[in-house]
Amino acid sequence: MENSFGNKKIAKKQPFNFRQLRDLISISGSAMPAIPQSMETRLAQLQQFADQLFSETPESDKLDSFREFATTVVDALPQETPEDRIKLQLWVGHAFEKMGGWDEALAAFQRVADLSATAKAGASYSEAHLWIGHLLLMQSKNNEALKAYQQSLSIARNSGLVKSEIEALNGLAYYAFEQGEIADAAYRWEQALELAETENDVSLIAKLKNNLGTAANVRGKWETALALYSECLPLCEKTGDLRGLAETHHNIGMTYADANRHADASLHYQKSLQFAKETGDMRLQALVKLNRVELTIAIGDMKLAEALAKQALRSFLDLDDKLGEADVYKFLGVIYSYRREWEVATAHFKKSIQLTRKFENPLGEAESRWEYARMLFEKGRKSSAKKEFESAMQLFLNLNAEKEVAAIREEIIKLS
Repeated sequence: MENSFGNKKIAKKQPFNFRQLRDLISISGSAMPAIPQSMETRLAQLQQFADQLFSETPESDKLDSFREFATTVVDALPQETPEDRIKLQLWVGHAFEKMGGWDEALAAFQRVADLSATAKAGASYSEAHLWIGHLLLMQSKNNEALKAYQQSLSIARNSGLVKSEIEALNGLAYYAFEQGEIADAAYRWEQALELAETENDVSLIAKLKNNLGTAANVRGKWETALALYSECLPLCEKTGDLRGLAETHHNIGMTYADANRHADASLHYQKSLQFAKETGDMRLQALVKLNRVELTIAIGDMKLAEALAKQALRSFLDLDDKLGEADVYKFLGVIYSYRREWEVATAHFKKSIQLTRKFENPLGEAESRWEYARMLFEKGRKSSAKKEFESAMQLFLNLNAEKEVAAIREEIIKLS
């Protein structure tokens, strides 16, 4: 596996080829074959063109370049019907979401919602609100996200759209999961899975089993989680879902890391990063970087862990992902605790706890308080350590995280 200190050459920023894009859109040039009238086919070819165009562009330049690309596409591509305009804006929204351009993605999905309401297009109307919910949740705008998910579900049910209902239930489950309501999340995922199996929708079945695996992992049921992930992988391969493969390998890596199987975790993180790069999923790439930090801490290489943590922090700051940022601060706290740089470590733990509380992430808060308690114990402040251990344990109790609760109880015993 290539590490971050290799002498990898930095690709020069490629000049944006507007002429070739205009030729493609106007069907007058030879950059691509003549474009059929179907908007789906036009967008598929444009996606291939975009992938080729940006393949050598440095990661730091891709989003700015894509902004220019998307503007050119929207201005120049023929949009003959309301349905064409909806499909184009959905493409723009999904492309920006993967690249971390969340504000642009939100704007595109809002345009889809407005167009769909006018055209009475129920499926795209529900999908727009679903993705608005996802994006708002990633930005930690929880109340607004919940309303968007609820609107998506209401539209789907009123329109009799079963697949849209499944997606909306999945969104509401994800919302509950992020709020630490693991039982409610699992219940909604199971509801959605039952519908997906009735519809025999392989892609949705894979997604939901992956999510149920995550819920099992949080509860410390690692064997159940791995069994669900093992069912998910071949389904993603069958449908060619690279993003699903990336997410599943990432989740398998997290489960193995929790079980202290570091070599297995590293292998799956590597696979996840490869698929995430292929799909251009910037947030998942950042999450893999973050989990590599945890692995590197586990094997005791604090110098590399610090470098990886700072890389991950830059990614989450670029994405304006506050909970990802909080996770990095937690790991930096662990790194500086190891070096006995107590004040620096304390500052990072407090930043992490502050962000997880502000953006209502009890799992993240529990993990940060647990690590902070360990630092306080190491420093000899047993009374303060006990208080943090007990706060972390209560949060884990609320999450039904039995293994974590048992582990913290053991650490509290050592205080006496």
